[in-house]
Amino acid sequence: MKKQLFPQIFLLGVAILLFSFPAFAQKTEDQAIENYATETALGLNFNTMGGLIGGVNVKIAKRIKPLQYRNLFFELVNIKHPKEDTRIAINGDNFTPGKINYLVLLRTHYGREFTLFRPEAEQGVQVNFLASGGLTTAFEIPYFVEYENSSKNLVLAQYDPANSDMAYNKINRSAGILGEGLSSAKILFGASAKASVAFRFNAFRNTTLGLEGGLMVDVLQRKVVMMETGDDRQIYQTFFITLFYGIMGR
Repeated sequence: MKKQLFPQIFLLGVAILLFSFPAFAQKTEDQAIENYATETALGLNFNTMGGLIGGVNVKIAKRIKPLQYRNLFFELVNIKHPKEDTRIAINGDNFTPGKINYLVLLRTHYGREFTLFRPEAEQGVQVNFLASGGLTTAFEIPYFVEYENSSKNLVLAQYDPANSDMAYNKINRSAGILGEGLSSAKILFGASAKASVAFRFNAFRNTTLGLEGGLMVDVLQRKVVMMETGDDRQIYQTFFITLFYGIMGR
């Protein structure tokens, strides 16, 4: 995962610098990003237990005193087990050998954001510290595969390691996270907390681009079986980077 994450970080950093460069030259005192009273930010999450894109999030912040904000944070992420190894099925589609369930987390947080560094008039980088916590709603979604049974019929069912008809060489495809397994999803509850640092760049007037990086911890009410031979977990710790775009109010 680290090999996949570092190129993403580099490309995102380059993109932010390119977009924010005009702001460095045009920024004035009344455009300073530390003057905002409210912010609504949309983000893309990249984390150590996700795929190419780990998830999406939204943050709504309001200033409560100078250099301090309260915020509401909502995030939807797909968690992958470290032992997952996607392969090509016999008909050319993808499937993951040994996968039993998907795990999707919906995080709802309340927190605080503190400004650590305010930019000068001729600069455009602001550094904030964020801490938040709240409820995690987990969706345990069965992993459905299409396979050929002993009667040579194609059957779509949840992967079962005890079923010999579901040998890897008999699987045609997986149904996908939004496929048939979604209607059989189980809902679990838990709690989560995060601590992070955000680097904010002016993009255009009343808008900002930025990178946020830190640690997220989720604790669920029970262990979730994700893989046939994997270690089942109840606690998930992930390092993340979020690329966000925010709209600020004065």
